[in-house]
This record gives sequence, C-alpha cells and structure tokens, in this order.
Amino acid sequence: MRFLIRTTVGTLAMVVGMVLAAIVGIYLLFWSSLPSYDGHRTSEGINESLTIERDKLGVPTIRANSRETVSYGIGFCHGQDRFFQMDMLRRVASGELSALVGKGGIGMDTKVRLHNFREHSKLVWENLSDYEKTILKQYTKGVNEGLTSLKTRPPEYWLLKVKPQPWLPEDSILVIFTFYLDLQNNPDLDYARWVARKTLPKEVVQFLDGNSHSWEAAIDGSQILNREIPGPEAFSYLKATPKDSAFIEIPDAVERMPGSNNWVVGPEASVSGFPILAEDPHLNLGVPNTWYKMSYSFSPDGTDNVLDIHGFSVPGLPGIAFGTNGRMAWGITNGSLDTDDLIILEPSEHGFPEYKTSTGTAQIQQKQEIIAIKGAEPMTMEIEYTQWGPVVGETPTGEKRVRRWSAYHPDAANIRSMLIERSVTNEEFIETSYESNLPVQNYVLADDGGNIAWTLSGFLPDRNGRNPFDSINSSEADQAWTKKLERSEFPKITNPENHLLWTANNRVSGEEKYLSLGSGDFSEFPRAYQIREKLLAKEKHSPRTLAAIQHDNSVTFLIRWRKLLLDTLNAYEKSNSELARFKKEVEDWNGRADGNSIGYTIIRDFRNRLTVEVLRHITQPCYEFEPEEFDPFRFMTEEAIYQIVCEQPDYLLNPIYDSWLHQFSSVIDELCIRIKERGWDAFRWGNRNQSDYRHPITYAVPALNGILSMPQIPLEGDHYCPKVLSHSLAAGVRMIVSPGKLEDSIFQMGCGQSGHFMSKNYRDLQRLWATEEYLPLLPGEVVHSLTISPR
Repeated sequence: MRFLIRTTVGTLAMVVGMVLAAIVGIYLLFWSSLPSYDGHRTSEGINESLTIERDKLGVPTIRANSRETVSYGIGFCHGQDRFFQMDMLRRVASGELSALVGKGGIGMDTKVRLHNFREHSKLVWENLSDYEKTILKQYTKGVNEGLTSLKTRPPEYWLLKVKPQPWLPEDSILVIFTFYLDLQNNPDLDYARWVARKTLPKEVVQFLDGNSHSWEAAIDGSQILNREIPGPEAFSYLKATPKDSAFIEIPDAVERMPGSNNWVVGPEASVSGFPILAEDPHLNLGVPNTWYKMSYSFSPDGTDNVLDIHGFSVPGLPGIAFGTNGRMAWGITNGSLDTDDLIILEPSEHGFPEYKTSTGTAQIQQKQEIIAIKGAEPMTMEIEYTQWGPVVGETPTGEKRVRRWSAYHPDAANIRSMLIERSVTNEEFIETSYESNLPVQNYVLADDGGNIAWTLSGFLPDRNGRNPFDSINSSEADQAWTKKLERSEFPKITNPENHLLWTANNRVSGEEKYLSLGSGDFSEFPRAYQIREKLLAKEKHSPRTLAAIQHDNSVTFLIRWRKLLLDTLNAYEKSNSELARFKKEVEDWNGRADGNSIGYTIIRDFRNRLTVEVLRHITQPCYEFEPEEFDPFRFMTEEAIYQIVCEQPDYLLNPIYDSWLHQFSSVIDELCIRIKERGWDAFRWGNRNQSDYRHPITYAVPALNGILSMPQIPLEGDHYCPKVLSHSLAAGVRMIVSPGKLEDSIFQMGCGQSGHFMSKNYRDLQRLWATEEYLPLLPGEVVHSLTISPR
C-alpha cells in the first residue's frame, strides 16, 4: 500500500511538474515576443537616425528629419505592437483569411474574393506617384524590421501554429480596401431599390425611399419636405400578411447602424478664443483597438521648420487619419454617399455568357480563384466578371446582377490622405484633399487662424448626370461612370455665420450638386440633430462642454414612440401585475439610453418589432418576388413607418388584425412573453447592451476570452444617440483638439496601445474609455527611448 501511495504521489508530482514546466515555458515564450522600447538599433532601411520615445501609455513619438524616415518609424512601431492586427486586415480584404485560420475563414474569403482586391491593390500600387511609393517602401521596411525585432513571433502565430509573412507595400492598399468593405459596402440598397421598383407602385417606392426625416440637421440649414402617405389606390395590392416568427425573434432586424460624429466650433463660439474640433469615429469593436495613437515630427522643407503631428493612425498605413499638426486639426466621418451602382446584365439573343452592351455584345469572363486553407486542401472558386465589375447574383427574371463600385476603379485608393498633414490652413487642406482617394469622408477642419470648414474627400464617381438611385441596363450602360468627379463638383462650407459645423453620417447639404451624389446610407436617427441642438444651446464652448456632447445618451426620436406605446397601454383592455410594471417602466423612462433602464429597452423593442411588421406588410410583394435577398431595412423607413402608425389609415392595416390597437397590443403581448421567459433584468439596457471588445482569436478558441478580450461591462448609450456605445459598435476613440491651444486637447481610447496581451499597455485605457474621464492628447513624460541609426 505504501509503495502504491508513493508511486501515485510521485506520478502526480511528475505530472504537476510537467504541467507547471509547460505553463512556464509557454509564459516565457510569449513573454519573449514583447517588444523592446529602449536602446539602440541599426538598420539598412534608413539613411538617417531617428528616435522613438514612448510615454507610460506606450504611445510613441517618432522624431526624424525627413518624412521618409518617419514613415519607416511608423512602420516599425506598427510592426512591433500591432502586426497580427495588420495581418488580419490585409487577409480580410484579400480573401486570404483561411490560409491563416483554417476552415473558419472560408465564409469571409468567398465573399471577398469576388472583389479581386489583391490584384486591385497591385494595380493601385503601380499607379501611385513616386513619392507615395517611397513612403510605402520605407513604411514596409519599418514594419518588417519592427516584426523581426521581436525575439520570437507574436503569440497569435504560436496559437495558430503558423509563421507571420512579411508585409508588402501593396498590403497597405489592402488596408484601405478594408474601409471600403466596412464603410461603403452596400450593394443591398441598390438591389432593394430595383426590387421595389419592379414590384411596388411608384408612389409607394417614393414614400418608403425618401431622403428626409423629422430630425434634419444639414449644416446649411436646408430641409426637404416629407412625403404624405399615398392614398388607398396605391396600396390596392395589399393582402393579409402572416407574422414571420424569424423576424419577430430579431428585435434589432430593423436597425441601420452607420456611425461617427464630428463637429467644430469657431473662435467666436469658444471660451478660449481658439477653434475646437471634436471627433469620435464609430466602428465595430475589436481587440486591439482599430486606432493606434502616435505623434511624429519632421522637417517638411529640410530646414529647422519642424512639423509636430499628433493623432490616430490605422496600423497598416503610414500616417494619421485624424488629428492635428498644431496649426490645424481635422476629423472624419463616413460620407454615406452612393459610390455603388447596380447594372442589370441582359443576355444577348444567344443567351449568356453573351450579354448586351451599348455597342453590341460582350462575353462574360470566367476567373478561377484558389483559396488556400490551413490544414485542408485548397478550394477553387469560379467568378464571373464583366467590363464593369463582377456578377454578384441573378434576378428572379433571369438577368444577372453586376456590381459597379468605386472600389474597383484603378484610382480608388492612394495614401495622399496620410500626407495632407503638411497643410497649415483649411484652404490648403481642402485643395490638397481632392487628390486623396479613399472611401468618401466628411472632413471638418479648424486652423489656428480661427477658420473652420467642411468638405468631402474620396473617390466620388461622375455619373454623367444619371440618377444614382436607379439601376441601369447593360445595353444602356455607356453612361456608367468611368472617372472621379471633377474637383469643382466637390462641395465645401467655410466659416458659417453661426460659427458651428457638424456631421454624423447625415445629409449635410441641400445644394443640388450635393444631392445629386445620392444617399448611400444616410443616418435617419437624430445624432446630428442632437449635436446641433447642444452646440446651439451654449454661447461659448470649451473642450469639456464638447466632451459632454460626446457622452450625450439621450435618444430623442424614441420619445414619440414612448407616447404611442403609452397611448396603447392606456387603451389596452388587459390588466395584470406584469402589465402594470410594464407601463410603470415606460412611464419612468428618462429619455436616455441609461444602463439601468428597463423602460428604454421596452420602448426600443416596441418600435423595432412594430416597424418590422408594418414594413413587411407593405413590401410583401417584394418578398414574394425576391424571397432570399430583398432587404427593406436598407431604406430610410423611420419617417414613413411612424407616419403610418400615427395616422393609422384603415387601408394599411394588416387584415390579420381587427384594428391598429389590436396590432399594437399584439406587439406588447409578444414583449410580455419575452419578459416572462427571460425575466425583467434581461430587459435592463445595461444587461442587453454589454460591451463585446473581443480578440479575433477568441471566436475560434472561446476559452481564451478571459485572457485576450476586454471584460464585458454594461454600457450606457446606443447607436441612436451621440454617445455611440453598443455591444457591436462604438466610438473606439474620442478626441477633442484645439489648434493654437494644444494644451487643452484631450482624448479617450478603448483597450490600449499594445496588441500583446502580456503588455501593461494592452488594456490600461479601457477603464477610462468606459467613463467620462479624458487624458491629455499631447504625449506624456518619456519613459522609453529607442534610437535607430543607419547601418
């Protein structure tokens, strides 16, 4: 027995020892991949020395004489801190994710390979100016040397059992294409418009597909009148529409979630007498943060005149996307304009693969894409291409659908937006920004001369006067755009009389040339309206008053839905304790997306579920014609649906209900069932709206969530209000900057600077990001310093 005990104990000790040794070995392996921020290095990639200083947050300040050397330094920092993130970005855009992660990436790869962005990136690279190529070559050298400076590869590559592949200059172009995919990838809108025009009366389509709403906040003060509900003759096609349980189960199916806010106040509206600019871009949450804070300085003319840049970069690109050079500041939001077209490919008299063009017929080209898959055999994908773009599907009437997208143009991307940092006045910035090709952005600007401005920048197509809302048949597609809109057609506003400018993915202007650019995905919710009202409410603003606007979680448009819900509850015939609490929670709602509010969630769900029902009833012929791909929620439908539920015309009531009150009450019944099933606490907004800042590795290995991802926390805010904080979409950065008075500039940022989970800078900013506390934008005290000299 003693022998057995000794043997068992010895075996257990050996197993425990082996486990501990393995843990220590893994720990040391991962620890060795942490970057070194101190000392001296040499490089064959530079012709002059540079220094990289870091503060306690890990934020680098790169100092060199030339922009080319600074570009190398930016790449070095990105390669040290964020290489896996960069690798994911280029693979997502190129459809090469499966080669890294295995079969789990096939779904994404097959969607993206359609766009052929790997080949496009090479073409764009060849079209860049010599100077842009030099900047990207230097950046690429820096990235690869930053990566190889690590003693061992980043932890993600050990977990995936692969080695990182070197960065290529065209990979930075792929990073720009990820923003096309994320910000202006909306072919469903054009197809929804085509289906609606095929199946619904013209008056109904115009009513549903409006470009205006009650919360208009264009910076030029323009308003577009809302359309009245068409009469009963326009809706004579309606019939009983059974409930669709699949849609009822998705309370947020109706939501459209474009995001980003920015605004600027002139010196006359500023306490300090200097302009102040606020910026908070909203993107899908992820670990590490999309943005990487940095500062850098160089001499633009080779003299003692040094330019100091402070702002936020995208790992993979050699400069900041928004920030300041001290003399001026700039912020961006998605332009939400239409850069996409649907071409209906008509078969020739011989049928496909021949198709009609304006000059005769042409042949569909077949292309094979080979998708490499880690741990499995490669997959072959067949793609059909036309002279305008890829075939993306078929229509129910037998034509093929072709996508014409600005991202496919040879001039769709460049890195000139990284280089307009040299501008010292708004006018100089606007003039230079036309040369920047990227997904169309709203820029708001401020300079230390006291000027403020707004303009658009990016690749806007010239459609030769054609209506951007209409699809075009291939036999008439000779007018399908082939070039970028001329410089003179890009709108701008400078120094408005009220000294205020703002954008929030809304309709910004009412002038004819702006409206002719079309709505790609304007926000129909009152973020811009609320920002404008808060700006107008004070005569003078400071960075702290603008920070308060960034954290405004009031949801103005739901106030009217609350009234509709309370009117329904007051007329409701049922009475029980559950309904009494239901009504009390709605009555107690304070108008905000507060984490502790149950009433907010109830009102929100009531609006969304009712919208789904009414919209499906009106657009039922579209679903019958195209049951798989029709998406009515691409339209700006809030105003139309609210008009209907307020006016309650009998001819629009779904016949499965006895009255509008019956329909509204049935939605309440459904919500009560959900509350009974899940409990009241499940409807507390903070429990519904939990942050989901996850590392991509955790989708494949959930067990690593506690180590790699940020902790889930209840969030106040929503994508319906200026404080955009939802489980899937949020302001990863908030910046407030005052050119001429940079000491007043402040910021917030989620996660931290580092992409390495063992770094103290991996999550050190997360707590502040979830609060209303800000940090100084300017770099802090130097705690690390690295010098890199020519070899």
